Amino acid sequence: ELGFNLNNREKFGISGDYIFIDSAAANGEFQDREEISTSAYVQLADYWFLDGSAVHNLTEEQTTKATAGLTYADECINVSLGLTRDFTRDEENEPDSTIFLRFALKNLGTIASSTSSPIRAYKFSEYKY
Repeated sequence: ELGFNLNNREKFGISGDYIFIDSAAANGEFQDREEISTSAYVQLADYWFLDGSAVHNLTEEQTTKATAGLTYADECINVSLGLTRDFTRDEENEPDSTIFLRFALKNLGTIASSTSSPIRAYKFSEYKY
């Protein structure tokens, strides 16, 4: 695994990772796999950020996941609205899109909702800034 992270915490940031999984080293539990993942954000105005990420499988030469979102983050709260597209297709899964809304009170917790299935899910988890 190899990665990088460049940012000016207040204005922009970009990061990326390269991962290689060797099936021989994993005792055949996994297939050989190479992928790169990237993410970036840019500040649009005070407290407003545009962000996105993507994962690309180099072995199969296809993008497996992409996310884009708009975030409001001040000293107390963090609110994100975004879209994730999962391009994975196999016997059990079809490509799927998820629209999400996340509300976080810094140092207290996160409440999130998504619409990827007919059943709406709400999740509460610890928020880490």
